[in-house]
Amino acid sequence: MKSLLAISFLLAAYSTGAQIDTARLHSADLQTLLTADGSWGRNSASALSIRQGAGYFPLMQHMGVWITGRNSKGVRAGSVCDVFSDSSNFLPGPLELGGTAAANAASWNRVFVVSESEILKHKRSYKLPNYSVPASLADWPGNGPQGFDAVLAPYADVDRNGSYNPQQGDYPFVGGTACAYTIANDLNGAGWKQGRSMGVEVQQMARVFAKQGQELPAVLLRYTLHNRSLEDYSGVRFTMAADFSIGSSADDYLTTDVAHHALVAYNGSDSDALFGKTAPACAMMFLNKPAGATMYFESSSDAVKGKPLKLEDYFNLARGSWKTGKPLAFGNAGLDGNTTAHFIYSNGTDPQFPGKWNEWEAANFPGRRTGLISTDSFNLPAGTSVMIEVVVSALAAVGNNVNLAAARLEEQRQLASALLDVRPLESVDRSELYVQKGDIIEVLPSRNHGSVKLEFFRLNGSSLGSYCILSGSSFNLKKLPEEGLILMVATSEEYTSKALIIN
Repeated sequence: MKSLLAISFLLAAYSTGAQIDTARLHSADLQTLLTADGSWGRNSASALSIRQGAGYFPLMQHMGVWITGRNSKGVRAGSVCDVFSDSSNFLPGPLELGGTAAANAASWNRVFVVSESEILKHKRSYKLPNYSVPASLADWPGNGPQGFDAVLAPYADVDRNGSYNPQQGDYPFVGGTACAYTIANDLNGAGWKQGRSMGVEVQQMARVFAKQGQELPAVLLRYTLHNRSLEDYSGVRFTMAADFSIGSSADDYLTTDVAHHALVAYNGSDSDALFGKTAPACAMMFLNKPAGATMYFESSSDAVKGKPLKLEDYFNLARGSWKTGKPLAFGNAGLDGNTTAHFIYSNGTDPQFPGKWNEWEAANFPGRRTGLISTDSFNLPAGTSVMIEVVVSALAAVGNNVNLAAARLEEQRQLASALLDVRPLESVDRSELYVQKGDIIEVLPSRNHGSVKLEFFRLNGSSLGSYCILSGSSFNLKKLPEEGLILMVATSEEYTSKALIIN
């Protein structure tokens, strides 16, 4: 079926009193509401819904990201959102490269949406005398203002002049049938006191696909975290938190598929009030990073499993503990027992715990479920970036069969990997081999390698060239024959690091 793209500009209040832009991204079966601060859902409008007959029924009410870690002095820092309200430490706009100032939030209060059909028409027509560049391409934030990153949103530089100019044929480099793009930072939203600003800029690209009869009932996400501050952060966790609602929110369960790095919400009863006996499941699955923890909490004041209220609570939850720091325990509701676990209701998918631990066998009552999934810990030094790829999806007609929900994740992972050209999990941070400064790749001096091999590939896998760069030397990306989004593989005697770059 042909995917449709629709934009609706809805206004809702920030916790600071300002207004925020939103946009709807549609596929044939899914509908999502994205906001300019990078979260999903607003007020009573659902974050993610699936088509059922003539209408859409909810899968998720609200979703947002948490970023937590420690600075060089060991002090906790982090920026988070509240999935029960619209409060957040993130507001629209990029950060200056020094990390001490943010762009004006009102000027960046925008969800940038483009479609494949607009881009294809533009590539064919931009030289025609009567052609007018559509607003979605003209407004694409390809280049940052002075003092900001030179490239904020990926684009194909057709005229190769280093500047985004759609009148000369340049176009957003996004992929997919439709794409929505947001830029936010945690300095603008520092007034919400639950977090402690890290000076991080978060770029979110959300895409839907419908090509050659292969439609994925999902939104494919690429988050790029840029540490614009002068602080080095260690033990960083990237967390996706969601208030699920599988039709009726009063009868849901959670499970973790550890092997697929996924958290799944599914119907906990034989029949849902909205979906009946064919209720879908909703999954959040990491593609290029391992999951380090999954957890849940309640919208209550319970001292252990209730709503997080301060940075320490969020910090602990992101590391697979209760908000008090009490470790998650294997079995029952995860509160009792002496065996520490990292993944809630793993149902036999955790190699450490082969037992089938799920909510049904724990005799839990179905109900409203708020869950989170976190990456394993990583370092984010000053001036570096990390990219995290995620699928947020519907698993059709699962009902309360938790085993069927887990089985369908493999189908989605394979299709998503093909669509995204997903790379294997990286063994080391790319900063151990090189740093990128604009068009220059600088191979870091090291006694562990005398040189690094740089290989460049198109996203279809064909080669753009291979170069051997001595330790301490550099490579200019302008030597490459094409513009756009490129896969770079850096290989030393000990390590291999892979990254998508923009040329």
